[in-house]
Amino acid sequence: MDAVLKEIVQKLKKEETRWDAILQLKVLKDARWVVQLIPILADEDWVIRWCIAEKLGDFHDPRAIKALVGCLSDSDFHVRKNASKALLRIGVEVIPSLVSQFSNFDVRTRLLVLSIFLSMGTAAIPKLSKSLAGQDWITSNRIVDTIGRLGGEQAEVALIQALSNEKAQKHAVILLGIMRSKRAVPNLLKAFDYPKLRRIVVYSLYRIGEKDAYPAIVTSLQSSSAGVASLSEKIVLKIGTPMLPFLVSALKLPRAKKRLILTVIGKIGVGPALPHIEKLMVHDAELRQLVEQLNLRGAAKKNSGGLLGFLKG
Repeated sequence: MDAVLKEIVQKLKKEETRWDAILQLKVLKDARWVVQLIPILADEDWVIRWCIAEKLGDFHDPRAIKALVGCLSDSDFHVRKNASKALLRIGVEVIPSLVSQFSNFDVRTRLLVLSIFLSMGTAAIPKLSKSLAGQDWITSNRIVDTIGRLGGEQAEVALIQALSNEKAQKHAVILLGIMRSKRAVPNLLKAFDYPKLRRIVVYSLYRIGEKDAYPAIVTSLQSSSAGVASLSEKIVLKIGTPMLPFLVSALKLPRAKKRLILTVIGKIGVGPALPHIEKLMVHDAELRQLVEQLNLRGAAKKNSGGLLGFLKG
C-alpha cells in the first residue's frame, strides 16, 4: 500500500502525470486505504490535499472525519470545498465533530459548517439537538440558529426542547415566535416565569397570535419591570379588541392593577367591554371609583361601537 501511495503522490505533483494519478485514486475501493490516505491530507501541495479529501469522501468512512474537519480551515479554497463535500457524503455522523467548529474564529470555517448542515436538511436536526448539551454559549446559539434555519416540524420540536437549555433558550424563544409555533405556547407560558425571558416571550406569544397566549400577555402588562410592562402594553394595543376579554377577566383578580388595566382598555376602546365591566362594578367599589375617575362611560359614548368583535369574557 505504501509503495502504491508514494507512486500516486509523486504523479499528483506533476502536471503531466496528475490525471493518471487521479484515475489510480478512483479505483481504490478497499476501506483499508482510508488509514493510509488520512496522513496525506497534511501534504504541503494543495493539489494533493484536494484529491485526497475527495477520495476520502468516496469511502464514507467515519475514521476520516477528524482530518476532514481540520481541512475546513485549509488555506486553499479547493481543499476546503472538497473537504466539505466529503463530510457531507459521510452523513450525519459528522455532526458531533462539526458543531465544535461553530466557535472557530475563522468565519469561512463557520459558514462552511453551516452550509454542510443546511445541505443535510432536516435529517441533521436530531443530532444537532442532541449536540446542544455541554456546549459553550456561542456554539449553543449557532446550533439553535441552524435548527431554526432548517425549519419544519422537527425543528419546532427541537426548539421547544432547547427552551430548557439556559445558554440557548432566548434564541429558541425568538425562533419559535418567528415560526409562529402554536405547539410552543404552553412551553412559552412556562418560560414566562423567568424574568430574563419575559420580554422576548411576550413578543413571541404575540407573533404566534394564539388566544391561549393572551392571558400571559395581560400578566406581563402588570409586571413590576417597566420594560416588560411597556412592551406588553404595545403588544396589547396592537392586538386590540381581541385582548379585551382577557383584560376584563384580569380585573377580577385580587392583586390586579385595575387602574392600569382600565387605562389600557380605554386606549383600545372601552365600548365593547363596558357592559362586562359594569357587571363587575356591582360588587367592586374600587372599580366603580376608577371607572368614574377615568370617565370610561363618557369615552364609551363618544366611541360607541356596540359589541361587534368582542369575545365572550
